Amino acid sequence: MIRQQNRDIPVILTTGNINPKDVVVGLETGANLYIKKSYTPEELNAHIIALFNTINNSMLQMKSNILSIGKYTFEPKKRLLIYNDSDKKVLTARESQILELLLKNKGEIVKRADILDKFWENWNTEYASSSLDVFITKLRNYLAKDASITITNIKATGLMLDFD
Repeated sequence: MIRQQNRDIPVILTTGNINPKDVVVGLETGANLYIKKSYTPEELNAHIIALFNTINNSMLQMKSNILSIGKYTFEPKKRLLIYNDSDKKVLTARESQILELLLKNKGEIVKRADILDKFWENWNTEYASSSLDVFITKLRNYLAKDASITITNIKATGLMLDFD
């Protein structure tokens, strides 16, 4: 019932049931830890600390997946672009991929050929190049509320994302 309400609540089972099948059932039903009696208070404390360290590391990793672009935050896994914590825009998969690539290379030129090679199967066509231009135009429009953000077209070379 706890897992139905909230999957993030840590659950530790302490029990005298030492049957391996009980351990498996306990963990399969959602417990984070299954500690068999008898244990010392120090051992239980060590398990709790280890569990919370794992949870904290997981939360830090999730937070690190939230990227800043000027006054925007960007969550690539959710494809979510948020302006000032309120105005939300769900990007298409391709928009999100291109923005993430440009962001990872902030202030550096990303070659058009590299973008096309990465995201288009048949990129040696005029369609693919025009399609990339459309995606860049859309991204510029999405990011327009923050004037410090620019996606610059470097003639015959590539694109560069920059912001304060």
